[in-house]
This record gives sequence, C-alpha cells and structure tokens, in this order.
Amino acid sequence: GAITLTQAKVFNASVPLTINSGASLSLSTFSLTLNGDLINNGGTISGSGAVIITGTVAQNIGVFATTGLVSMTKTAGTATFTGNVNGGGLTLNGTGGTLNLGTTLTHTFTGTWTRTNGTLDGGSSTLKLGSSISGTGGTFTAGSGTVEYSGAAQTVVALFYNNLTLSGSGTKTFATSTTIGNDISINTGVVADLGTALTH
Repeated sequence: GAITLTQAKVFNASVPLTINSGASLSLSTFSLTLNGDLINNGGTISGSGAVIITGTVAQNIGVFATTGLVSMTKTAGTATFTGNVNGGGLTLNGTGGTLNLGTTLTHTFTGTWTRTNGTLDGGSSTLKLGSSISGTGGTFTAGSGTVEYSGAAQTVVALFYNNLTLSGSGTKTFATSTTIGNDISINTGVVADLGTALTH
C-alpha cells in the first residue's frame, strides 16, 4: 500500500522507520526527520520533501529518493547509508556528527553539496555530484570511494580524492591543491582543465 505525508514527520531515536516490500511512502513536499534508523526492506520512498538525518546515536539509513534536500545535522555519532540514496542538494551541518556513505553504493545528488560542519566519510561508495560544492567547513574523508562530477561545466574543489571521475559534459576546472590518491577517469565529451593544480 501507499502512504502520503500530509505534514512534516519526526521519528525519535528509539523509533525506526521501516518500509516493507510492496509498500511506498510519498514525502510529497513535507520533511522527514530521522533520529534513528531507516530500514527499507524493498519498499520505496520518494517525493520532494527534505530528509533530515539528525540526533546523536548511531544510525543505519536505507534506500530513499527525493528531489528535495538531504541534510546531516548530527551533533554526535555516525549515520551510515546502507542503500543507494538519491537527493537534490546535500548539506552537512552537524558539528560532531559523521555521515558515512557506506559500502559499494552509489549516491546521486543533483543539487549543491553544502559543506558547513561535520564529517562526510566516503566509505567505499560513489558520490555523484550534478552541481557545485559550496563552503569549506567540516571534513571530507575519501576512504576507498569515488567522487564523480557528473554535471555540465563544474569546478573540481580542492579536496583529497581517492578515485575521481569526470562525466557529464563541458569543462571541469580544477581548483588549487587537488590531490588524487588512486585513479582519475575522464569520460567522453568532458574537457579537463587541470592547470597546475593536480597532484597524483
């Protein structure tokens, strides 16, 4: 069956949200705030509402998709993605909190990645960025994962990358002090303007 939100919902740390096979949850335009786990057993979560991952306890966050903003505002503990996540923008503003992208997953964000506070741990997953990166706050830990710039013309921000993929179209312009620890892949149709900023 299908459930559609008619207002914003908050789930406390002791109350996991479980979506079973055959079920669907539509966020519509309303926000979903998770202080605990999101367990997806084969259902679907979609809509345009914001998904806010917050609180202080360890969390496992399963598959969901929204065209809205995905935010991590944890002040302690780690939230780990256990399924592929699609979102609009990605905002990290959780002093003391960590968002771990999990193991061999692919997460796609079409909007801006805003870096304010907190840690983003790449795990061994792929982070696909369709737009820009804003801000310099917080920490990015590359892990053994891949960051893919998948939009049109984009600026490759000065971070340490394990693997870096340039896809989509247009020119990818490197900022200063960009370091790649492992592989760089440049797909057909992409122009990489490396300047003098690349260390491999």
